[in-house]
Amino acid sequence: MTLLNRVKVLFFATLVGAAVVVGLRLFLGTFGFQYIIHAYLGAAAFTSAVTSLYASSLLTHLEEIISSRFS
Repeated sequence: MTLLNRVKVLFFATLVGAAVVVGLRLFLGTFGFQYIIHAYLGAAAFTSAVTSLYASSLLTHLEEIISSRFS
């Protein structure tokens, strides 16, 4: 329950991932329809990297988060 209040970073990561898809799709779409898949690949790689780093940082500081909440 303590970690449910920490979704702002994940929300903004998905917004940036969606912006990457739109931006790269518009750029790569001029070269051909087959290159649009690279926009989705780039956005998925970016979003998964950011969320993985954030989740690992939460897990390393989990004790501090819980102790500050209940002390």
